[in-house]
Formats: sequence, structure tokens, C-alpha cells
Amino acid sequence: MDKFEGILTDAFLNKRISSIKIEGVFSDGTTKSLGSTNYLGEFSIKNYSDLFKIRFIHTNYIIKEINFPFNFITPIRLLEKKIIAYQDKMSYCPGSIVKVYVNSQDTFSAVLFRNKIENELAINLGIFPPKLQVVPDGYFVEEGLSWIPSFEYTIPDEAKPGLYTLKLASAVNEINIYNLSFIVSSVSKPKNRILYLTSTNNWQTYNIWGGRSRYRNFEHLSLKQKNDSLRQFWIKYIPDYIKDITKRVLRKKFPITINDAPSNFQFRKLSIKRPHPNCSIDSKSPHNPYTSHLAENTWRLISWLESKNMKYDIASGFDIHKNPEVLKNYNTIILSSHNEYWSKEMFMGLKDFFYTGGSILNLSGNSIYREIEFYEDGSLRCVSLNFSESVADETEIIGVRFTMKGYGTCAPYKVLDPNHWIYEGLNIKKGDIFGKQSLNRPIPENEKKFESNPASSPGLAKLTGEGASGWETDKLSSTAPKDIKVVAKGANKGSGGADMIVRDKTDKRGMLFSVSSITFAGSLLVDDVCSKIVENAIKKSLEN
Repeated sequence: MDKFEGILTDAFLNKRISSIKIEGVFSDGTTKSLGSTNYLGEFSIKNYSDLFKIRFIHTNYIIKEINFPFNFITPIRLLEKKIIAYQDKMSYCPGSIVKVYVNSQDTFSAVLFRNKIENELAINLGIFPPKLQVVPDGYFVEEGLSWIPSFEYTIPDEAKPGLYTLKLASAVNEINIYNLSFIVSSVSKPKNRILYLTSTNNWQTYNIWGGRSRYRNFEHLSLKQKNDSLRQFWIKYIPDYIKDITKRVLRKKFPITINDAPSNFQFRKLSIKRPHPNCSIDSKSPHNPYTSHLAENTWRLISWLESKNMKYDIASGFDIHKNPEVLKNYNTIILSSHNEYWSKEMFMGLKDFFYTGGSILNLSGNSIYREIEFYEDGSLRCVSLNFSESVADETEIIGVRFTMKGYGTCAPYKVLDPNHWIYEGLNIKKGDIFGKQSLNRPIPENEKKFESNPASSPGLAKLTGEGASGWETDKLSSTAPKDIKVVAKGANKGSGGADMIVRDKTDKRGMLFSVSSITFAGSLLVDDVCSKIVENAIKKSLEN
């Protein structure tokens, strides 16, 4: 071989990196510049007979060295010098020992907070030395990372259940910060009547760190850009009735399950052993507006629960998957704001819970819509894009199902049945509007951020409008039980608003209440009617 060729990309998005300096180290110890990567991240260097080592050097990236023989795995991946980290789980119980894998060129501090209305210091873990990690070359989303632990700590035995954030901050650069969010679960030792089921499965499916998520594939960028452009055009400009007809006609040609297209990227494994920047909490207060459907949304709902002094236990999707029987320890289960991905085991546990008297408060949109399978370590993969086709019809339990009508829009709700008990204590009449405000809304500066950081992107269509019915909304299905009452309807254009529904408890099953909207969680701290409605639903669900 008379020359060596390759491509340099970053660890985060597999983005090609230009102007990477290439330095050769020769057998006699001397060094020589061998050029740099071009605007496409490509390089080509001469094969010197005594070339012993190659270094790739850039101000913003950790130096990577490759020793002779030069068997390049393409692309060669470089890791940024800024702080980034991961733990090996989304959920821990009190008393657990947690290993933290950190990449940092600086000395850094580590502080653990419990997220609530005013964040509560859990542990000041101290100061730690720099630790530069290595990422493998090629594509590693499926296998994950094998970093060396930087430190470990123990979740206190007396730790309260909830959402926690580990804040890592450079001792040199005040803007070099990384927030790592996770759950401290209490399902192993139930203490309360309410269980809050977080959407951690969605945190994982939306994580694109490494270059691929369930939704986006930067491993093959040109194909990804083409598909995204077509999908954006489809979402924004094609009328809903044409979409419906097209889907019915082409139904059998779409890859719905892993059996249809086993090699399709959207059905491949997503390792938990990598950073999850998409579910980092960066706001300083839960009262701040935000554009996110993951941990930031969870924080607002939890803050509301605690502001009302409502005691709860909390669980991740993997917690329930491993042991669905724990659901029977509770009276009420709250599904958080975007609870889309479910395993078969989770659903069967929820079904048993509901038909033995347990109540469901679906404070979520796009709920129980796709099927996943878990691996032993908590990694997962999507195995079906349509839960009703691969497992069971979810509307038999929750009544509603997501449709693309109203996608990306936000609006208030309109009262349909003012005499229903859900409005108890409210001076309200038919046609009244509520849920005009939601902290979860389009924010111009966030939209710019999301353009450059798709790990937290709200999707292909930007949010428009404001209100508690929005982003993704669910509607009452024709297959739903007939005793469900629609008490309010989102005012989104084109009948795209969420159906707020109630199904009263009987001797044979529990109560169901569904807001059917992603942005609803962001309204609870700022809209008195939304707040009172959920208070009424929780109170009713806990009645014997």
C-alpha cells in the first residue's frame, strides 16, 4: 500500500471534522506533519517505510493515536474535550452503588441533586481529577462504550424517590457543565399509594449520542438528510385525508415490525452504555419555559405533585418490565408526559393492574404506541412501530391513540361536559377555554439550539401556538370502550386537539383519566384549571 486513506468524524453525531492535523511519529522518535483533513473530513497520507504511529490533533478534540500496522476502521471517531458522562442504568434503588464514567480534560466537581420545585442537595461528592476517555472507531451505538469509571458513590439508604441530577462542572471553565438525569426508584419497598411511571424508555429511544437513535441515523448522513426532507414535506404540506388514504393503500409495504425489516436502523439495539444528553435537565427552575418532552417535562410534573404535597413512588420502564407484579402494590399509576414505548411485559402488568381495580392517570400524549424489547443490562430496541398490531390494542385500556392530526401544534382545551365530577370546585361552563398556558412551548432560542443539537429536538416540525393540548395528541379511538366520556377537547386546528377522557371505576376494573397530550404536564404549574382537574382525578382514583 503506497498511501493510507480515511475519514475523521466526531463521537456525538458522526459529523465529519475538517482541519484535523495529522502528525506522524517515526521509528527513530522524530515527528513530521503529514497534512490535515479536508472539508469532508477525509485524509490521504503517504506510506513511509519507517512510520510508527499516527496522531490526529485538533484544539477541540482529544488526541487519538493509531499504531502500526495501520488497520483503519472507518470512520475514525474523535471525542470532544468537554465534560460528558454516563452511568450504567436509568434507575437505581436507595443503597445502590453507582459507577460514573466521565470524560473531562479538567478537574471537575460532582454534586447530586433531587429535582423538585427548589432542587434539594442530596450529596456533595467532591472534586475529581481529569479523565480522558476513548471512543471506538466505526459505529458503536449498538455495543456502547467501555469507559473506565472515574468515581463511584452510594445512593443514601434514606434517599427519597424521585428525579435526580448529577451535576458535573469543570473547575477551570464555568460553562463546561454536564447534567446527568436519572431515577431513584422505590418500587422494591413501596411506601405510597401513587406510582409515577416515568418515560425513561423514550429517553433511550431518542438518544442519538454516537450517531443513531430510533428516529435518526447519522451513520449514513446523505440517506438521513433525504429521508428527513421527504418526511418534513409529508408532515407539513400533505392534507390529513391524503395521508390516511395513502397509509391504508400502502399499509403492507411499510416496515411495521422488526420481522418486516430486521436490518432497518430503527429496529437495531440502542445501548444504555453511552451519554444521554437528550434527557439532561439544564433549566435553573421548573417555572422556566422549555421545549422538551423528556426529563424536563418529568421535572415539571414532579414539581407539581410535590407542590400539592402528594406522596408518590417512582419507577422507570425497565423497573416495571423486570417485575410487573409491583404494580399491584399501588392504587393509582400516573403515566408521565410522553410514555410511548412499552414492552409486552409492562403492558400485561398494566392490564392486570387495571382489571384488578387499579386506576390509570394518563398525563401523557402518544402513550403505549410502539413496542420495545429490553436486554439484560437495560439497553433496548424497538421491535414494532404499532403496539396494537404486535401486542394488543392499547385503546381497550387507555381509550385513546396518537394520530398525526395536530402534530406540532399547541392550543388550549374547550370544556364539553361542565357538570362532570372532573370539574368539581371550578366555576366553569360548556365552551369555556382552559389550559391556555403551558411552560412546554416553542422558544426561539431553543429552536436554534435544536437545529445544531438534534439529541433534544422536538421533532421535524417546529412547535407552533401555546397551550396544554399539544405537540403530540391522542384521540378517542373507535375501538375504545363505549362507556368513556370526553370531557374536553383540544382546540388545535383540523380536529387535531387532544381528547380529555374519563372512564369511571367499576367493581371489575379501575378508573381511567387521560389528558392525551404531551404539553399538558407543562401547564400544571401555571394553569389553575388544569391543576384542579388533575387534583380531582387523583382524589377520585384513591377512593376505595
